Amino acid sequence: SDPQQFMRLLGLAYSQSQGFLRHSVIEHYGDTYNRYMYFLKMANPDVDPVAFYWRLFFMMGATIFTLSSYESINDILKADFNRDSSMSEVVDLMVPSLSALMQGNKD
Repeated sequence: SDPQQFMRLLGLAYSQSQGFLRHSVIEHYGDTYNRYMYFLKMANPDVDPVAFYWRLFFMMGATIFTLSSYESINDILKADFNRDSSMSEVVDLMVPSLSALMQGNKD
């Protein structure tokens, strides 16, 4: 499906040492990415820039892995729990975890 293919492409863009694929993704989706980054930074103004950078890539890693491997992971869910989750349900479960990841430890 389209989200899975895009996430696979995004995973390749950030895991390959050559920057051409990442630059191509940024060229095509840069406006959306910049808007997303603006709102993410506004929601987390007190996060140190280096911590923000790493938390962003932790979020991207979790998102890319989960959505690009959705069918395989869902097959494991079916085998282990005899349950099924739609892509929408997975995203709904993922968003609070990603949000907590960006916010970090508040203690």
